[in-house]
Amino acid sequence: MATLDIDILRQKHDSFRERCGFILKTGEVVEVQNIHPEPMHYFEVDDTELEKYRDRIAATWHTHIHDSANLSAEDYHNFLKHQDWPHYIISSKNVWLYYVMNNKVFVTYEDSDFPWQPKEPGT
Repeated sequence: MATLDIDILRQKHDSFRERCGFILKTGEVVEVQNIHPEPMHYFEVDDTELEKYRDRIAATWHTHIHDSANLSAEDYHNFLKHQDWPHYIISSKNVWLYYVMNNKVFVTYEDSDFPWQPKEPGT
């Protein structure tokens, strides 16, 4: 994946609804429509959008309307469904990166080795 400018993700924060999208392998940040019926509290990506970008996705992202980037139970289960991709959560205060390894979800905070970049298999 190309280097990601975290400030681009910070600009996606919205205090009124959760936003979502993908980070493509080129480093481009793509936003897709949140189709969840309760977009203030949850997000959902349309399957056609997922299929449209699937081969180019390097990571996913979504926002939380509040100041915490902690993952919700829904986030946890969604991340487990897409274990091959890192997942960014953007809040008003933080951008945290989650990744799945051995069916466990881990987080990397901004003040640690950030941004965590996935390595190619075998490296």
